[in-house]
Amino acid sequence: MISTEGLNGVSQLKKQCDLGKMLLDTMNSQKFDLKDGDILCISSKLCSIASGNIVDLKKK
Repeated sequence: MISTEGLNGVSQLKKQCDLGKMLLDTMNSQKFDLKDGDILCISSKLCSIASGNIVDLKKK
């Protein structure tokens, strides 16, 4: 069986941060339980924001 679940509040990330810590903190606060064999998908946009790799196109 395949099912999907999302974390609330992660998409509101606006600045560079420790993505791993932020995800663990969010999962713990929402009692989100990963089990053996689960797959965690993280968008490339979230990774880019967390690492500071963003460009404001309005300023170009």
